[in-house]
Amino acid sequence: MTDRPNQTRPPRIPEGFPYRRILLRGRPHHEPCDRFSARHPSMELSRRAKLFAPFDALRGFDLALTARRMQMEAGGPAERHDEDTHRRNAMCTRFYIDISDEELQDIVSAAAGTALADRFLRAGSPLHTSGEIRPTDVTAAIATSRGGRRSVFPMQWGFQLSGRTGSTLLLNARCESAAQKQTFRESWRSHRCILPASYYFEWEHRADPSGRQTAGQKYAIQPRGSAVTWLCGLYRMEQGLPRFVVLTREPSADIAFIHDRMPVILPGDLIDQWIDPAVDPSQIIGRAVQDVVFETA
Repeated sequence: MTDRPNQTRPPRIPEGFPYRRILLRGRPHHEPCDRFSARHPSMELSRRAKLFAPFDALRGFDLALTARRMQMEAGGPAERHDEDTHRRNAMCTRFYIDISDEELQDIVSAAAGTALADRFLRAGSPLHTSGEIRPTDVTAAIATSRGGRRSVFPMQWGFQLSGRTGSTLLLNARCESAAQKQTFRESWRSHRCILPASYYFEWEHRADPSGRQTAGQKYAIQPRGSAVTWLCGLYRMEQGLPRFVVLTREPSADIAFIHDRMPVILPGDLIDQWIDPAVDPSQIIGRAVQDVVFETA
């Protein structure tokens, strides 16, 4: 059954917002550069970069408008989907993959060798094999195959919801309420995944004298003594392709000054239990990693 977003009144767009007219009219849409590249692989990279630089700029502009819309909707009615994902500020919207680690390299290589990776490429969203992973990017994920085996699949970051105010991209889900929320309920029960990373990024959030939240220092965070960060996620199929959100929880005491949420991170020996549909996920959440280290990024 397809989830239907709550019907809410459109968010008020501030008069001073510089792109107000464009936001009211709708976000810009373009054909991704990567789809063209797949059809014309012989074109020199330098020429392709010059040709599609404006479209790359539009893509970044599109993501910025999406983020702005989600921030405005966070101040709307009490019944809303982004209550579970963003509150005032979305968190865990970047993580990093360093394939110099052999374990991560093997996982990424397995994802790159799948037919699903080719389907994403043809759809204009190639698999990101290393570096910083952002919302809407396709990355390697660990989940259970139809045969019940632990497998690696490419998945795209963000659940898409459509409503009267346009499309909303959900990046996170709160572990405390995912089992009760219509958008996440089925995924919580039987479609859980792990996003392997080296570490994740978070920006320190501060309140200015007027009470407005502002982003401060950027930090790289990972479990103490571990080269791999196993992020917990939920996934679902959209238009025949898997998309995921990252689960979040209350932060560890050491990093509570950075943000009031953190991703759910598991020890490596709990991955098989987390992705097993027969296991109750609420019994595993309590064993999430608490001891993390951080440094400025």
